[in-house]
Amino acid sequence: MSLLSRSQLRIALTPTSVVLVRTEGWLNPRVSGSQTFVVEPQPGARPWEATVSALVRALPLFSKPGEPITLVLSNHFCHYLMLPALPTLASEEEDAAFARHTFREIYGETMDGWTIRVSGDSPAQPRLAAAIDANLLLALQRSVGEAKLKLRSVQPYLMAAFNAWHKELGRAPVWFALYEPGRLCISLCTHEGVRSVRAAPANDEWRIELPMLMQREANLQVTDSGVQPDHCLVFHPSQPLAAQVRNMPGHLAALTLPEARHDAGDSVQALAMALIGV
Repeated sequence: MSLLSRSQLRIALTPTSVVLVRTEGWLNPRVSGSQTFVVEPQPGARPWEATVSALVRALPLFSKPGEPITLVLSNHFCHYLMLPALPTLASEEEDAAFARHTFREIYGETMDGWTIRVSGDSPAQPRLAAAIDANLLLALQRSVGEAKLKLRSVQPYLMAAFNAWHKELGRAPVWFALYEPGRLCISLCTHEGVRSVRAAPANDEWRIELPMLMQREANLQVTDSGVQPDHCLVFHPSQPLAAQVRNMPGHLAALTLPEARHDAGDSVQALAMALIGV
């Protein structure tokens, strides 16, 4: 099959929905179909179990045999922190042990069952690390395998977003805010990479609270030059932004995904989490 026509399936997993999007083509991908499945709550279950159940229900109804799949995990299912610079790390084993030690200092024994991933930057500078429940990862791998599909990658939403907008975030310094219902992540980025990350619960008033949250984070994190950023890039695809943010101390800009040619009923922006990085 031609690389120009090959399809792949991208799936966004959140506490309330499973969004499946099929794209066609590699060079100029277009959305050829999409479907959203509502997650049915499971009282007493782990937070992600109901989402995995919805995924198991969705895959036979939408996927094609042998189709490659990319899963994007909501920030509700992920934990983030910055690893301090430690240039003396000499091996992958030492690096992994350092990451686990850092998570344990913050989360305690809760993190013993987590799988940790670290950004590919040099350990001589601070690095972003993400952790998810190892049982969640196993459940996703098993679900995809039983559906006879090919799992390409499992991506935390924040890391996928960084990869999608690394050029825009290369401006130094700049804030990056990533919102999804119930969760807001704020990061401080410089030309050297991510320098801080904070994830917090968020309600419909998050736009009003954003400047205060930025200022609070700025008081904890100052760039090497001592200059605090006044420019903020925000990704929240489904609603207008600037008019609803009050008392913003600097410049605010909304990030958008390209409106790729598509045959699906939903707009590309409505499918944003699944399409991040396409």
